[in-house]
Amino acid sequence: MLTVFTELYLPPTRVPSGVEFATTVRSVTGGSVFGSRDNRNIDASRSTSTLAYTADVPLRGFRPGMYVPRVEATPSIGESQSVARDGLFDVR
Repeated sequence: MLTVFTELYLPPTRVPSGVEFATTVRSVTGGSVFGSRDNRNIDASRSTSTLAYTADVPLRGFRPGMYVPRVEATPSIGESQSVARDGLFDVR
């Protein structure tokens, strides 16, 4: 099992009502091997400017090789700018 963790830093002046997180894993050759989506509601009165997110990726069935996990966060309705981060890991 691989656990992916990311923190989203929210602008204090424009907090969206929610964020959709999309987690994908692809092999370095480009083939997609995992995908999941999760919607998170955000309380506008929250006192912190970060939103933590984790996703579990089951590695059963992954062949040996290099993989690229990607987490993309897209604000809810009314917002169109998304942010994403990629990583790299090796299954032996």
